[in-house]
Amino acid sequence: MSISYELDGKKIEPAELAGKSGHVKIHFDYKNNTSVSITVNDKEKTVKVPFTAVTGLIQGGTGGSRSGEPEDRCGCNGGNIVL
Repeated sequence: MSISYELDGKKIEPAELAGKSGHVKIHFDYKNNTSVSITVNDKEKTVKVPFTAVTGLIQGGTGGSRSGEPEDRCGCNGGNIVL
């Protein structure tokens, strides 16, 4: 998995985000490295194993976002904001 960040549409290193304001995007990229060998029509083949990835983020607490409201794509569940 790799993580990259954008601030106001421009790539930024995570250490540079502290103290900044603007629209932040966090990108999570997953790579499937798991494969298995199977036999198809008497021939050995290597195939990738399907996988599902779920990424979560809890906003708030100490040191969290200072914007008052989450975007409309967020849901709230018992005080936790789910993106």
